[in-house]
Amino acid sequence: MLIYRLVFGQDYGQVRCAFHNDTRASAGIGPNGEYNCFACGAKAHDEVSFICKYFGVGPDRARKIKFNLERIQNYKYTKLPVDQAQEAYLKSVGISDAVIKKYFFKSRAGKLMYNHTWNGYSVGYTWFNPTTLPAYNASAGKYKYDKNNVGGMLTPYNDVMKYKKLVICEGEKDMLVAKSMGLPNAVAKIGGAKSYIIGGDNVSNKDIVICYDCDDAGREGAEQDATILTEKYAATVRIIDLALGKGEDLSDYFVKYNHTLQDFINLLQSTPVFVPKPKTKEDKFLNFIESLTEVELDELEKIIKNKKEKEND
Repeated sequence: MLIYRLVFGQDYGQVRCAFHNDTRASAGIGPNGEYNCFACGAKAHDEVSFICKYFGVGPDRARKIKFNLERIQNYKYTKLPVDQAQEAYLKSVGISDAVIKKYFFKSRAGKLMYNHTWNGYSVGYTWFNPTTLPAYNASAGKYKYDKNNVGGMLTPYNDVMKYKKLVICEGEKDMLVAKSMGLPNAVAKIGGAKSYIIGGDNVSNKDIVICYDCDDAGREGAEQDATILTEKYAATVRIIDLALGKGEDLSDYFVKYNHTLQDFINLLQSTPVFVPKPKTKEDKFLNFIESLTEVELDELEKIIKNKKEKEND
């Protein structure tokens, strides 16, 4: 039961609850994936139900997350140290030695790979495919996601769990440059600016900075995710405007324009807290439906069915 090993490091027995500040291992995982906390009352009848609650998604998306996380375990790369050309490229885009060593490897085919990890498990891969490297493939994108990567998920997820304050970047390169510049709490959203962010309990009530690319997709994605994080998870969110050219990003801010970490901090401090636009009744209803777990959706369907039967009597 992979999701439990990712979250707790074990998939059976007593664990510290993921849904409250637990210090006594108040929750238990059963042999069939049941989850029950005797302190706060959090429950899940199986892994999919737990994923619904943990990530704040509906059952269809939870099943897809479960499938993709499990399938990625079947992809075993030979992980070799990056070669000199790959190291030179990564340094040229502003990524430090320490970050290169921690997150990158060269595959047996010579590809430069970023490894998405969570508690020691590989939960995705991104192929960095710049034109300057010998393994360049013109038929693939500059950054090619593994097909099993979970769109909207944050990486590296251990840092999402660890830090009270987060800087969410649009892509891995921006995040890795930010870490290299002294922002250890930088994370990236997988799948592009407009993929719907998977937040869950680990972003609740946090201070979050969104720093997406300077283009229409980046601005729209930033507002979309800021709204989700604010309304669904009670996070305090700021959307940073880097005031760069169209399509430029955080790595350009630091590397191309030579801004410092203090410049970024000053910009952050002058950025107001995001306030979502008022929602229509339809928007509120859809948000409510998406927030329900599989069990709650089943109960809602029963209630609606009973109501219609009574009206037709």
